Amino acid sequence: MNSIDETRFFDDACQALATESPSPGDSVPFLPPPDRIFIGGGGRDLPKLLAACMERMPPGGIMAASAVTLESFHALSAWSPDRRTGLCSLNIAHEQSIAGTSHHLKQQNTIYLFTFQKEITS
Repeated sequence: MNSIDETRFFDDACQALATESPSPGDSVPFLPPPDRIFIGGGGRDLPKLLAACMERMPPGGIMAASAVTLESFHALSAWSPDRRTGLCSLNIAHEQSIAGTSHHLKQQNTIYLFTFQKEITS
């Protein structure tokens, strides 16, 4: 995704998460408050997207976000550690032939999955 697409995606995502109904003719639909959110990526605006999602969720809402790059891993590690409820890594591998008669699992990218929860207010 180039920076123009990334910026448009971020703007569209934030508009869809807006707390007010859109104006007539807006191209992005209004969404009700989500109680669960998954973010697969996010680019350089990931912290802003996380904050917008967390703000829109009701108390107790859960957000999961994945990281495959070092940049997104560090952004997710640093973002709101008091709200982080978990971190796991998923190792991806696929079968590959060895010497024509045997097989092994060749490692691919590791995916890190962070979970966050919006605090419950009393």
